[in-house]
Amino acid sequence: MDEKHIKRALKNDDEAFVKLIMEKKEKLKRIAYKYCLNDAMCEDAISETIYQAYKNRKKCRQPQYFDTWLIRILINNCLKEINQQKKNFELKIDLHDDHQKDIPLRSMVYGLDEPERSIIILHFFEKATLKEIAEYLNMPLSTIKSKYYKILEELKYQLKEGEYE
Repeated sequence: MDEKHIKRALKNDDEAFVKLIMEKKEKLKRIAYKYCLNDAMCEDAISETIYQAYKNRKKCRQPQYFDTWLIRILINNCLKEINQQKKNFELKIDLHDDHQKDIPLRSMVYGLDEPERSIIILHFFEKATLKEIAEYLNMPLSTIKSKYYKILEELKYQLKEGEYE
């Protein structure tokens, strides 16, 4: 979508906003699922993200960063859903889901704290560059790089030692 359309969507054009969100919906679903691991939590996070984006759309001052702004809102909502879920009952992974092919590695990734979990999910599952991740997480690129390499070393060590079980 071109920048002109995004500007219209961010002003007061509801139809343009709906069209813009519909174009981003699949990407939002992919990212949300990689965080939340169940459909109900994903849908809640996406719904809240769309509502917040609509309500605060005039706060996105740079249309070229709309995706970054929207994904940041989504990540925050996913983390909020996870924290609420953990408070109520233990987060469960649906082992029958086709997306859950590598349970040991996934359970290790989901056992990471924030922002380490976000770095790995965005880089490996969403194919975001480290620079894009720095923008999404609003952190310096050097910090993202150092955390990324430290996490990789830790995950390699855990896999080698079988500490994931």
